[in-house]
Amino acid sequence: MIKTKTDTDFSETTRQVYRILSSKYGYSIRVSNIWELLAVSLEIPEFEILEPKLYQNGQFESYLIDQYISWRQGNPIDFSKIASSILEVGDFTGSEKLLLSQEELENRLWAIYLCLIDPNLNL
Repeated sequence: MIKTKTDTDFSETTRQVYRILSSKYGYSIRVSNIWELLAVSLEIPEFEILEPKLYQNGQFESYLIDQYISWRQGNPIDFSKIASSILEVGDFTGSEKLLLSQEELENRLWAIYLCLIDPNLNL
C-alpha cells in the first residue's frame, strides 16, 4: 500500500486508529514509540512476548524515521514494506501476528504517520 501525505482514500480502520491516537497522544506522538502505538491501535494493553526496549535499536528506529521524513516531504512510501519489517523485527505470538495481519497493519501504520504529521485532521 503506497501512500503520500495528500492521499485521502482512508479506510475505516485508518480513520478509527487516527482518532484513537490523536485523542490519546495529540502532538506528543512519536514514531519511536511504534510498539506502544500499535498496541493502542489494536486496543490491547501490550504485546505478550515483545520486549519494546530490545527493539528500540538505532537501525530500526532510524528506518522508521527516514520513512516518515520522506513521507512528510511529500514522497510516497510503501506501508506494506514497513509492515513487513515490523513483523520481521518484532516478537509476536501467533495470535498477535494473526491480529496484526487481519487488522490491516498497513492502514494502522498510515494512521500513525498521519497523526505524526497532524493530530488535528478531520477524518
